[in-house]
This record gives sequence, structure tokens and C-alpha cells, in this order.
Amino acid sequence: MGSFFRRALLTLSAAGLLALPAAAHGGAYAPVGWGLPIPSGPGPSTGAPTMPGPMSGGPSGASGPSTGGDPSGGLVSWRDWWHFNQDAFLDLRRSIQQAAVRTQNDGASGTLRALLGARLSAETVRGKLTPALVAILAEERSNVISTAALIALGRSGDSAPEDPQLSLVPALRTRLSDSAQEVAESAALSLGILGDESALDLLGGLLTDDADARTLLGGGRSVSSRTRAFAAYALGLAADQSRNNRTRQRAARWLLAPLEAQKEPQQDLQVACLVALSLDRLDFERGDAQSANWVSRQSLVHFLLPYLSDARHRAIVRAHVANALGLLVLDAPGTLRTEVEQGLQTELRRGRQLENEVAQSCVQALGLLADADADPVDVELRVQLQRALADTDQPTRFLTLVALGEAGGHTGSGERSEEGRNECRNVLINELVRGRSRMRPWAAIALGVQEFRVRTQGGEPSALVRSELRDWLRSEGSPEEVGAGSIALGLCRDELAIPLLREKLSNSSATDSQGYVALALGMLGARAAAPELRALVLGSRYRPWVLEPAATALALIGDTELEGPLLEALRSTQSQSTQSALARALGQIGDARAFEPLLALARDHGSPTATRSFAVIALGMLAERHDLPWHVPLSRDRNYLAVTPTLLGGDGQGVLEIF
Repeated sequence: MGSFFRRALLTLSAAGLLALPAAAHGGAYAPVGWGLPIPSGPGPSTGAPTMPGPMSGGPSGASGPSTGGDPSGGLVSWRDWWHFNQDAFLDLRRSIQQAAVRTQNDGASGTLRALLGARLSAETVRGKLTPALVAILAEERSNVISTAALIALGRSGDSAPEDPQLSLVPALRTRLSDSAQEVAESAALSLGILGDESALDLLGGLLTDDADARTLLGGGRSVSSRTRAFAAYALGLAADQSRNNRTRQRAARWLLAPLEAQKEPQQDLQVACLVALSLDRLDFERGDAQSANWVSRQSLVHFLLPYLSDARHRAIVRAHVANALGLLVLDAPGTLRTEVEQGLQTELRRGRQLENEVAQSCVQALGLLADADADPVDVELRVQLQRALADTDQPTRFLTLVALGEAGGHTGSGERSEEGRNECRNVLINELVRGRSRMRPWAAIALGVQEFRVRTQGGEPSALVRSELRDWLRSEGSPEEVGAGSIALGLCRDELAIPLLREKLSNSSATDSQGYVALALGMLGARAAAPELRALVLGSRYRPWVLEPAATALALIGDTELEGPLLEALRSTQSQSTQSALARALGQIGDARAFEPLLALARDHGSPTATRSFAVIALGMLAERHDLPWHVPLSRDRNYLAVTPTLLGGDGQGVLEIF
């Protein structure tokens, strides 16, 4: 068993999956999708290389992202949407723990159960990991390792230590004045990931470039535009974690300051503030809101609504206003929610006069807000979404399909929700079977999203949808369709699809579709497919776009072949690239026993910088405080087509690109 995993790890390293560019933010980035409009704008770049698309680096993928222009100029793939939203659907940490329970019921050994279910204890994090990362941060001169340590401290540290002397804020604060821009902005971001409320005013000062922030940076120099934007993202992450409404109000006050200023700030900074505000779930006021914009959810929404329709603001800014409004009123009282729904519909009714980015965000927001019941408002929202399927902008049509899947998956509080659900299903099935070729993969994904939502609300996914998806996948052969159909069936939890998926796995060419088929088998818990998945891992020497999801699938099914001396493999290998591969593998699986070897590797100055950096990243992953990765609130339900340099730069420098 152990020998298999050693061979698999050797394959991982040989594949180059874990090769680290000597670049910013620890050298580990979530890859940028291809076909996306990558911005060029102000702000320094550290020369980080452009990364391949999400599982699109294979023969079927493009060589890299575009550098601007109309996002429909190239194929805007469903892969990009999946890349930015998959974490919430896969919920890997929880799913792997559930796989451990299933494996236990099947009689597997305690070693495997420990491997799949173990998490670092709070005592280990507080007593060993935190001091070690602080020491690495203090002594390290490599930007790559420094940024990795900053993010690792943020994701693993104690946000509210009982002893104020144990606060990590001072350690992170020291790197804000670093001469390397990527280190300074990573320090700001890490403070938000940490969520220590004592850092709120510090982040607010950085955002607004106040006198205290300039003093901190030394020489009275102004705070760079990129650091200000990263401080905004950090404030949003801190507000998202806070249970104290006063803290959320303070964050909102800082974030609104640039938007309320008489002189309009840079587009990048406006977008960063809007993304952050979408995470700031202020308490609701009783009655009509008469307070300042930062006091309550109503006052914040009422400030943003005119922003949405004000043509004096740039289209990209207004697009993120739409996304923020949709997220902010998800749990709002009916009247406030209705105001936002009407505002979004008013924009969509402008038709061709409405900028593409704004239309895309409006349909995304309506998808979050609409449900399947017979309330007149929801009926009208679903009709509005169906009209948007005729939009002249192709990405808007794609995102509308997903929005219809979301709407059909929300039960709602009214009557006859099954009728509305079937209405959405029929529209999506029609697009799947009879729609234009580029719409079909998106329709498949949308059907998967709808049935996923139905299942998570206690319902039973539609047998008709599952059957239609199986028939469609059986007849398709291109990587785009095979991948989409496979993920859709995984979202539907259609165990009847397992034989078909195994057939597709064996017959698919060496493209990224194999990776999606493998991942779908993992999502379905297809234990019988373990031999094929192991063979795929071992045979994907130069195909990281296949190898990574196949390895994830093995973890999801609780593969008994993973039982073995993982730590022995880490200690015994002489290949530094294999050490890097093993470090990441253990970080993703969450094996607490890997802590000491990873820590030793991180401290080993004789190892390559990239290897040590990956060890630090894996340590942060092992000790992540939350079930979902820290970046999920920023990436989920976001218009990744309305991009700015600090959001998604295409050079590894955007916040959505940091692993």
C-alpha cells in the first residue's frame, strides 16, 4: 500500500503539478481561467508568470488567459465558473471526513480513518505551529516563503486569544512596511484572514491612507493603491467572521469612506470595497432606516441601490454593486429584498443599453434571490431570467442558465414550488438537448446545480434530470461536454451514472475531461472505481490537469490504498520535488501526523525555496480554522468576468489567484 503512494507521489512531482514559480504570495496560486478578460491597470507587478486555466492546461486548453477585450471573444468555459465556485460544492474537508465514516462502516483500518479524519489540535497550532511560523516570518528573506508564512498564519492563527500577548497582529503588522509590494499586500490580507478585531483600525487606516498608516510605512510615504485594495478585502474577511455587529459597523464605515468621497477613487479600489461590503452582514434596523450608511443593512443597501443605476460610475464597478446587493439581501426582510429585486430587473430591462458586465452580475444576483414557489415576485424573477437567455452577450446567457438552476433549486416559502422547479428544469433540459452547442455544457452544469440545491434542502434529485444527463453524456465526446456532464452528474449524486462514468474514464483522451470524470466518480463515492483512479494517477505523469482531480477523487472515496507510511515516504525520498508533492498532498488530505515532518521541511534551509514554501502552505492548510478555504467568501457567486488587477490580474497577483 505504501509503495503505491510512494509511486503516486513520484508521479505527482514528475508531472510538474507542484512546480512553484518564483513569484509572489507564496508561489501557490489558484490558476486563472482561459477566455477571461484580464485587466491591465495601475499598480506594480512582480512578474509572476501567467498560470494555465482551471484544469485546462491540456491539449484542449488555450495557452493562457487573454489580455483584455470582449470576454466573449474566446470561449468562456463553464470550467472558469466551476473553478471559482467548486469549493462550496465539494466541501472537501467535510466530505473527506464523511468518507472516513463510510470507510469505518466498511471495516477499514483505524490508520486510514485517522488519515482521513484527523485535524491538528488547537494545542498543536497554538503551541508549535504558530511560534514556528512567526519565527520563519521574522528570519526569512525570501518573498515567496514570507508570503506563504503570512497567509498560513492568517488561516491558522487564533483570531481572539485569551491572552492579548499571544495576538498575531504585531507579527503580521511588521511586514506591512516591507519594501516588496507582494509581501506588504499579503500582510494586509493575512490580517483579514486572521480576523482579529484588534487589527480593524489598522486596516481601515491602510485603506484610507491616513496619517497613522503613512507613519507605519515610514517616511510619511502614502499607502500604495494595491495595499489599500488588499486592506479592503481584509476588512471584508474580518467582518464576515465577526459575530459582533459593532465590529461589522466599523468595517463598513471604513469601506464606505472611499465610495462616499467626493473624488471618485480608482476603479480597483472601488471594486475591492464593494466585494468586501458584500461580506459585511450588518444587523437590520427596525422600521425605516434613517441612519448613516454604515449603521444597518438597510442603510447600506439604500446607499448601494442608486450606485447600481448611476451611469456616471464605471460598468465594472456597477457590476460588483449588483453582486453585493444580491448577497446582502439574501436573508433580508421582504420589503428590502423586493427593492433590490426590482432594481436588478430595472437594469436588465434596459436591454442592449446595459453594459455586459452589469447584465452578467444582475442575472447572478437574481439567481441567488429567486426561488421556485408561486409568489408573484418569484414568478416574475424567473420570467426575467428566461428573457435574459436571449441576451446578445454570450457570457450573460451562460450565467443566466446557472441562475435558473439556482432559482429552481430554492424551494421558497410559498406554495407550488414543484411547479416552478419543473419550469426551470424544462427550460434547462431544452437547452441541453436542443440548444446551441456552447450553451449545452452550461445547461448541464445548471441542472446539476439545481439538483444539488434540491438535495441539500432535503429533497430528492429529479430522476428525469439524471436520466437526461446520462443520455446526453453518453452521446457526447468532446472534452467540454464530457467534463460538464460528469460534474453535473456528480452534483446530482446519480449513482446510476457510475458505470457510464467509468466507461468515459477509460475511453476519454488525455484531456482535462478525464480529470472531471474522475472527480465526478469521487463525488459519487464510487469505491469500485478505485483501481482505475489509481491507474490514472500513476499514468498522468505529465498531465497535472488530470492528476490533481483524480487524486482528490481517491480521497473522496476513502481509498484504502492510501493506507500506508505517508510520513515514511516524506522522510525517505531524496527528491525535493517529491517532497513538495507530498507536502501538498498531506495538506489537502488533512493528516495531522504530517505536521512534524512538514515543519522540519519548512525550517530546512538546505532545501530549495520552492520546497520550503510549499511545506509552509501545507502547514497552513492543515491548520485552517474553517471547513472551507479562507478565499471562498471572496470567490463564490462573484462575477469573475468583471475583473480588476487586484481581484484577478492573470499574473498571480489578484486576491482570487492566491491559493
